[in-house]
Amino acid sequence: MNERKKHWSEMGRVKNSDWFRRLPELERQAVLAALETDTHESAVNLRAFLTFTYSTVICASASTIWAAVFGVQVLWFGVAGGVVGGVVGFLAARIIVVQKTPQDADAMQRIMGAFVGLPEMALLVLGLVALTVRAMA
Repeated sequence: MNERKKHWSEMGRVKNSDWFRRLPELERQAVLAALETDTHESAVNLRAFLTFTYSTVICASASTIWAAVFGVQVLWFGVAGGVVGGVVGFLAARIIVVQKTPQDADAMQRIMGAFVGLPEMALLVLGLVALTVRAMA
């Protein structure tokens, strides 16, 4: 028996199909509910992966820029920032993955973005400002 997991975009393909449009409203809701339980895992995993990637890239970039500001080894600071960002991103991704529905995962991704992403982005912007001021001096 073919037990492949449905891709998260399969919901759109089903909604746009002719057979789905011909179903009565109650049956449409049942089909959508069944699809949501099948596809929510991949949608939640995608949100967790994006959060992990965002955190890793922003931390690595911020630490690389601050290394350039202070004139220390840029490569090693970038790698260290990537590792720190990866750990923080992994912890944030684990919080997102345990959510029960895609809506809860979306809300948790926004919360993690506020608590984790905004401070990381602020460090990056401050590093860019400091690098610009140092270059002008």
